[in-house]
Amino acid sequence: MKAHLGSEASKNRIGILRETDDKVFTGPSEFEVRYKGTKGRLQLDKRVMKWEGREIYVDGIQEVKKIGGLGWKTRMVFGWATRKEIVDGMEILDSTGEWWKFTAVQLRDELFNRLIAMGGQKWECL
Repeated sequence: MKAHLGSEASKNRIGILRETDDKVFTGPSEFEVRYKGTKGRLQLDKRVMKWEGREIYVDGIQEVKKIGGLGWKTRMVFGWATRKEIVDGMEILDSTGEWWKFTAVQLRDELFNRLIAMGGQKWECL
């Protein structure tokens, strides 16, 4: 309800619980994600990521961060109580300085690996 009223923190948590038995039908070039609470698909096409008509050039990505959907204590409680999987997210800084915060990213690690492998950048772990 808070998400529908405009709470950004609540929008970031929409869709992070997934049934453990659910099959994930995304990847390797399309990934089910949420952006500001809106559900959609992130598409990788050659050197471009596309989200609802917007484009992020992979070569222009400055930074990529994996983010958790919840804190570790909340993750343990919710996972145990609901018997559902917690789906995490990813933040991407593009060449214009804009941060893209994708949440509830199905197959987040696969998307992360694809982005790291596609670009011509040299990456370092901080």
